Amino acid sequence: MSLIFNGIILRVTPYKERAEILLLFTTELGLVSAIVRESKKTPTRWVEPFVVVRGKFKERKGNFFQIEELDGTHWYLGLREKPSALRMLNSIVKSTAKKVEMESPAPLLYKLFLKIVEALEKGSDPETMEGLFLVKLALHEGILSDLGEPWIAQAAQARSFSEVPIIPKNLVFALNRLFC
Repeated sequence: MSLIFNGIILRVTPYKERAEILLLFTTELGLVSAIVRESKKTPTRWVEPFVVVRGKFKERKGNFFQIEELDGTHWYLGLREKPSALRMLNSIVKSTAKKVEMESPAPLLYKLFLKIVEALEKGSDPETMEGLFLVKLALHEGILSDLGEPWIAQAAQARSFSEVPIIPKNLVFALNRLFC
């Protein structure tokens, strides 16, 4: 069984001598855990969080897919200079990993995640982006159904980042507590 995938690396964990376990957010399967072993065909020295990738799963062993091929297609190098953006991205990765069911496709959430990463690289406010993602994640998971809070209603209906209002700090704290 070979399955071609497109996704973004969320987390990298060293495994044994020449392998790594990746938490990937893919368009085809949603969140997946996969093992990539370094070889001539698949060098892994460039593998790091928040790199957009394309690859091929070879097979599945237990909880992990085995990656046969892996190529980086886009690096968000500007994020390296923005510690607050990286902290926020790590926070939403944690929230996503806890609330989104593994191997359950969420293409709109995936697209939103990529747009937020792009916006953060360009200098958008990390707190606003985090609040927006957490609201959309809560709506996606059915946790948040009351749109009585004005900011939540505006964020839920926003079609672009410029339409997202300034986020109240207490809302970010409340949503983070909801997911953690």
